[in-house]
Amino acid sequence: MTAKIDAELKRQLAAGTGTIDAAFYVHEFDADASEDVQEVADALIRRVSLAAGEEPEGVNVLLHLRTLIVSASPNYLSILLDQPEIASGLAGAPVPEVRPSVRGDEEGPIPDD
Repeated sequence: MTAKIDAELKRQLAAGTGTIDAAFYVHEFDADASEDVQEVADALIRRVSLAAGEEPEGVNVLLHLRTLIVSASPNYLSILLDQPEIASGLAGAPVPEVRPSVRGDEEGPIPDD
């Protein structure tokens, strides 16, 4: 892998099970328009999906941050990290489950037991 990878993402990829959420920063290229970032992201996802033989569970492109948030298998993310457009990968934090409050009129995170 040529991209820089944080230790937690390395650990999750090595474990090789389940879906992993991760953020990927795209290298700078000769364009400033956010549409071009979207084009690069779309091309990356198509190319990696073809190489991996599977689709990611989810993709979110943060255009102005040049970042892709991807939920996928370890195999998929490993192939994504090998792409020349990817500068770095960072493990994502799981999104906390939200439920109505006791009063039922507010939402908030479910407390850890």
